[in-house]
Amino acid sequence: MAKHMDVVTYGECGVAVCPFNRTDECLKKFSQQYFFYLAFENSICDDYVTEKFFRTLKYNMIPVVFGGGKYSKIAPPGSYIDALDFYSPKDLSDHLYSVASRFAVFAEYFRWKIEGYDVYDVPDPCALCEKLHSQSFNVHTVYHDIQEWWVGHSHCHKWVGS
Repeated sequence: MAKHMDVVTYGECGVAVCPFNRTDECLKKFSQQYFFYLAFENSICDDYVTEKFFRTLKYNMIPVVFGGGKYSKIAPPGSYIDALDFYSPKDLSDHLYSVASRFAVFAEYFRWKIEGYDVYDVPDPCALCEKLHSQSFNVHTVYHDIQEWWVGHSHCHKWVGS
């Protein structure tokens, strides 16, 4: 993507460094400077979504996801852009420029905030306890080869775009 647009890298290897345990403070600052947050996963595997996606939703940046998670099942509708929906990094970059240059289009990605959706950092501990003690959770599964289950059955794949 860096061939097609300016990309600021956040993290230990990037130019935008955030002190340890100051992620929320940094994201708040970034949201005042940037339209998008590239919440790219290091693996494209079924159901694999890290905190990068969820914590970005709290700020006025559109998360651009790149992963195997079923984002439509776990995210407010219209709240993100899926990089895998585009044929190439150039196509994605063109789309991001288009969204950033039209305020009404950009604002649509935040409609969910006024439609009653919310994002929580930590699941409700009471709901978690209820689930752990419910009959529906009382199912036992045994994996004889954890490596095969974790890697072999995760349906990880590479991006096929150009």
